[in-house]
Amino acid sequence: MDDTAENGGGKFHRIVHVLTWIFFVPFSLAVFLVLGVSFFTTIYYDLNQGADLPRFGRENIPLLLLLTASVLGILYFLNRNSWILQGKSVHVYVQNHLLPGSRALRIALIWCTAVCMWLILMVRGLAVNDGLKLDVVINDFMTGNFHALTEPGGYLFLCPHQLGYVAIGQFLYLLFGASNYIVYQLLNMISILITIWMLYEIAWELFENRKICNLMAIMSMGMLFLYVYSTLVYNDIWSLAPEATSIYLMLRYLKYHRTGDAIWSSVLIGAAIVIKQNSFIAMAAMVVMMILDAVRELDMKKRVSCRNILIKRMLLIVLLVIVSKGITFCVDTAYVEVTGLKMMPKGEPATTYIAMGMHEGDGEWGWYNGYNVDTYGNSGFDWNLANQTAISNIKERIAEFSDRPLHGGRFYLRKFLTQWADPTCISMRNLELTSRHVDGQPELMYSVIYGKGRTLFSWIMNVYQMVVYIGTGIYCIGIFRSRRFSFYQALPVLFILGGMVFHELWEGSSRYTIRYFVMMLPYASYGIYQLVSIMNGENKRESDYRFNL
Repeated sequence: MDDTAENGGGKFHRIVHVLTWIFFVPFSLAVFLVLGVSFFTTIYYDLNQGADLPRFGRENIPLLLLLTASVLGILYFLNRNSWILQGKSVHVYVQNHLLPGSRALRIALIWCTAVCMWLILMVRGLAVNDGLKLDVVINDFMTGNFHALTEPGGYLFLCPHQLGYVAIGQFLYLLFGASNYIVYQLLNMISILITIWMLYEIAWELFENRKICNLMAIMSMGMLFLYVYSTLVYNDIWSLAPEATSIYLMLRYLKYHRTGDAIWSSVLIGAAIVIKQNSFIAMAAMVVMMILDAVRELDMKKRVSCRNILIKRMLLIVLLVIVSKGITFCVDTAYVEVTGLKMMPKGEPATTYIAMGMHEGDGEWGWYNGYNVDTYGNSGFDWNLANQTAISNIKERIAEFSDRPLHGGRFYLRKFLTQWADPTCISMRNLELTSRHVDGQPELMYSVIYGKGRTLFSWIMNVYQMVVYIGTGIYCIGIFRSRRFSFYQALPVLFILGGMVFHELWEGSSRYTIRYFVMMLPYASYGIYQLVSIMNGENKRESDYRFNL
């Protein structure tokens, strides 16, 4: 795919090669760490908890191995015999319009729709925690009450980054009435469907092999943790669709350098950031990859001049940042005008989240404990004072970790594992939380939330996580064996690693890992395909599928 790769490459190509390996190695180590630990322990949550408190539990190793082997056996059978995986894929542009995918993808989308609709209609979940607070804010805004934004201590005064969600909520209020939670949940389902479709297309761009794409579609049917989140009344799931589509379009830009793909990618990642600011990590990964792409193309002087390459790339990078941040600016400016504020409140200092991410207690390990809100309130909502207090706390923790490096390493290891070794991504706890005040639920759904059904769902998620990490681990082994890492495959890897690093420093939560974990699915599908191919006696080599830089 890259002329410079086949000819040995120039100095700029070698620079990019080294830089991409720098972030691929820690990504691989993280995958193998979680994979190894997950054989011996798992994360669970007690029923009726007042806060998210992850617990480490002993893994049932024989049962886990048996069920994992059974799933791999099913995938082996499907790969060898099933008409599903043999179905043709359609991955072409007709006048720049993407056509639908394969039979396997259609089956996966139908399955996802059925499961999500069943959960939404049976659970009838309510807004809780931040979702409930924001619902109150939306209803107040519709009556002209903006105290949540204008008064110190108000929810949006503390968290102005949630204004994008409020804006969407007000629009839904006008269309469907107040607190119409089923509409929020149906939007979750639509976002999940689009995300699965985009993951399928991303798999094609990464490997250009229809069997891998079809296997990925079938494997997506096991993402029960994501389906359960269709019942959540909040903005996490909404942001997945524009984020995944933006990453897909950026992959196409890096491969074919169509300016339109870069522009639309900028618009969509901007929309994702407005909905959920964590999506800025995807934007940062895109900026890095576009810079590396410009450096990489400096070796291809026969096509365009170095100057033109750099000018065009820099303009697109600036456009990406401006468009993605500009949408948030427009939303903030609109609310400043409506409320009569002189400027948007700063909100809680970012340092309070970093300090909170260094706290430990009864099962916390850097998870949310209210430190940010308390510190800002105790400082009289003086941003500078709260920032100074947080910085002092950060310095104290750094000094403590320096004096006790083993303790510091143990703390961050536990924080990492509570997020990435949690097969449920807190989905089952949130399912229970959203249904606590719902009466008259069917007996089957009651079992799923509180009884044997909950155990069954948790085990499905447990085995699914193991299969994904096994597949991703095989992919990583293939990269190391071939010593060739595709430039295009680096974008999702950088995005995932960025999420790992960010939430080691920021507030931790395994709910936040969803957007990164699902992005592993194309790599996991490649790894599982390699495994079942060997089991079939096909003995495919890693280099067969474009492991080129």
